[in-house]
Amino acid sequence: MDKRKKARIILSVILGIGGLLYLGGILGQLIAGYQAWLGGDGISGQEMMKPLDWNLLVCIRHAFTLNGLKGMATAILLGTAVVLYVKFHDKFDGNEFQDGKFVYESRFLKGAVFEITAAEDIVTQDNQGTLWMKTAW
Repeated sequence: MDKRKKARIILSVILGIGGLLYLGGILGQLIAGYQAWLGGDGISGQEMMKPLDWNLLVCIRHAFTLNGLKGMATAILLGTAVVLYVKFHDKFDGNEFQDGKFVYESRFLKGAVFEITAAEDIVTQDNQGTLWMKTAW
């Protein structure tokens, strides 16, 4: 494997894990604040949610709490769901792709009936005023 490619992969993994830990810390703080707010009777109570601390070290510390782990698990599950949807959407939506390009087929559709109507009058290109297709309504 090329050294540059290997370095890019390692950097991507480190940044991905760091981003996940940061997001887990933010979500952990949010979940803990929400639970405290609900414990103080929510809207009807006088409890206010604590503001989130966006500091990197604070977020990483909160990522390893139970709420932070819940937040990271939620982020991983949602990310996996999005990736699977995108990956399988193209496979099962009826379109055929080959090498990233749509594959067209020319075949007869037995019993298919089409009705073509014009939204406005269509005149011929010779500017003689000849009507090629008249508006249906």
